[in-house]
Amino acid sequence: MKDAAAHDNNSALDTKELTDYLYRQSLTGLLITAIVFGALLLFFSGNTPPVIVYSLLGGMSLLLVIRLADWFNWYFRPPSLTLALRYNRRFKALAILTGILWAVSACWLFGYQSLEDKYFTMLALGSMTGGSVIVLATSRVLSIAYPSCLLLPISLVAINSNDAALFKIGILGLIYWLLMMNISRRAAEISKQSIRFKNEQVILRSQIENERNELARAYARLRDVNNELDQANLTLEDKVAKRTAQIERLSKLDTLTGLLNRSAFISELNHSINTYPNSPLAVLFVDLNGFKSINDALGHRVGDEVLRTVSQRLSKAAQDALLCRWGGDEFVLAINYTTEQSTLKYSKDLLKEVAAPIDVDGHFLKLDASIGIAIYPEHAKLPAELAEKADVAMYKVKKLKGEGIQTCNDELKAEVVNEQRLIAGLRESIKQHQLFIVYQPIVDSKTREVWGVEALVRWQFQTELVRPDHFIPLAEKSGFILELGLWVLQQACTEFLLLEDCQNKHLSVNVSALQMQTESFFTHVQSVLETTGFDPHKLHLEITESALMTDDQQVLDSVMSLKAMGISLSIDDFGTGYSNLSQLTVLPANILKIDKSFVDASAKERDVILRAASLIASELKFLTVAEGVETEAQVNELTLRGIDLLQGYYFAKPMNLGKLSQWLKQQAN
Repeated sequence: MKDAAAHDNNSALDTKELTDYLYRQSLTGLLITAIVFGALLLFFSGNTPPVIVYSLLGGMSLLLVIRLADWFNWYFRPPSLTLALRYNRRFKALAILTGILWAVSACWLFGYQSLEDKYFTMLALGSMTGGSVIVLATSRVLSIAYPSCLLLPISLVAINSNDAALFKIGILGLIYWLLMMNISRRAAEISKQSIRFKNEQVILRSQIENERNELARAYARLRDVNNELDQANLTLEDKVAKRTAQIERLSKLDTLTGLLNRSAFISELNHSINTYPNSPLAVLFVDLNGFKSINDALGHRVGDEVLRTVSQRLSKAAQDALLCRWGGDEFVLAINYTTEQSTLKYSKDLLKEVAAPIDVDGHFLKLDASIGIAIYPEHAKLPAELAEKADVAMYKVKKLKGEGIQTCNDELKAEVVNEQRLIAGLRESIKQHQLFIVYQPIVDSKTREVWGVEALVRWQFQTELVRPDHFIPLAEKSGFILELGLWVLQQACTEFLLLEDCQNKHLSVNVSALQMQTESFFTHVQSVLETTGFDPHKLHLEITESALMTDDQQVLDSVMSLKAMGISLSIDDFGTGYSNLSQLTVLPANILKIDKSFVDASAKERDVILRAASLIASELKFLTVAEGVETEAQVNELTLRGIDLLQGYYFAKPMNLGKLSQWLKQQAN
């Protein structure tokens, strides 16, 4: 017991000495942090909005004031050994918060800084990293965490930039960071050993004086202590076993619904298949229809309660089934399979359970669902493949009918195989030079002069010309749309500049909403314009109406950045989405593009959308474009309605660059 007490006392002294060293060094560190952070924000923040600059400055100032007050408290009222650990933890927490704020601030400013400002930022953080490793050497945690916060995030940001010099500096930053980590490890060990040795010498002298008197008593207690330890170990082992079992059980469950999670479901289904390989199973993939609208309109709390209620109903209706929450508003069940009719009836009963009204805080909500079914071993033999096939069947019925039931079949399997073939082909399409751009002229309705062209991507896959409305959704689904969109923009800008007759014309390029949701989108557009020399004032990016009417801050930031460059924005397929007209008034759009379906619509429907578009465009000073114009009667009516620009087969079909050049020359003559 004496050894244990001495060890505790030694540890306490170590902690107090280590903490005292940290506090003695901290005042200089606080001063340096205030100077460098203030200089960075005030003189090297580039085009960072003032509200961000002052928010970061205010946050760091508050944190430094708190740390300064903590320093005064330690310096003028040194704590006892028992309180030293509390001070030690508080110092570490505040220091790590400072490092995190450094990382957030530097990475945030990086997107707004000039190249020189970025160099200064990297240099400043590198210098502070070297200093912090020495100053914080007595704490292994801080000597690793604080320098890592300072240098690692900004180095990774630099590496991911498109600038070669920044990339090299980012690599150097990583190498420097690794070197500092090695130094910090050694410095921390040396510091701790030095302080520990000093304190051990002091304590050892005291222990030697008391050791002779307590030795006999220690031996007398030793047997009792051993008995107590044995009993404690037995109790501890029992607690650990129970806790382990509880953790293992919880790791298999979805935290919201209490159902099995995806990984546990796959594991359980795999075990069942391996145990009874000759017993057919049906896997049902259940997707709730309308849940997103409820979640968005009434909030996540109501949405969570809806999911809990649905899971309880499914659990009650499917007592003998293996049931899990697959993710989001999706549930998957595995049941014994006898006949197709019995499985369909089972699925219909599940739909009835889901469709019953749900009362949440006085909101009576009604959902329906789509169910896809896959059979083991007919459709697949592996659990993950069964769930995938059931998901495909569910998506099919959701796409065609919304609510209902669909069993996987040969046609669906063929669609999946073909879709996978096309997705694989898409990933190689740029390398194989299978993609090409065609251009469709856009004409001024009054003068009939060519206003500009729209760039449209086409894909020649082997001997098949794949329709854009087929491969674009596949590109979005597979994530290839980001690479494809960048290629289309680069290729269109490059080719368009080759046309002498288009020097004063406009170029429209379609952009996917997924592109605008990425942080790198604006940087990519900027890079394309710089490398091609294309005039941003002649570039129009077309994005669908529903994609623009969003609360996604990243999309809004991209839109505003594009506007600042002089790029125009066209709202494509106007009238087919869900317009929030109040938001439309603040978006930096320039053109409303009326969908072909309204040009082809009946006279009454066409009249409504044309009058609405003309009124909105007139009030907001937008141009209007009607696409899909195919007859002279449509041309005359659209012109009469005040539509500014026309596009369609009546004037010209989409054509390659060579044919476009010839067509433009013919129009000029």
